[in-house]
Amino acid sequence: MRKLMTRLEELQLFIDLGEYRPGENIDNDRAMQMRDSLKAWLCQPVAQYSSFDDTLSGMNAFADQN
Repeated sequence: MRKLMTRLEELQLFIDLGEYRPGENIDNDRAMQMRDSLKAWLCQPVAQYSSFDDTLSGMNAFADQN
């Protein structure tokens, strides 16, 4: 997950400038495909409870895709 977040952070400048081109780098493309689901997973509402096991399962799901 850390690699994915780092890759997305590095890509942000290219995204902002409109320089990101799908198909040029498979790792960048994979990160972009996972971006929305990662953001949704990280933005848990304050009132929503998530058990430790659920949190680990979510992290492992991203690790398996990466």
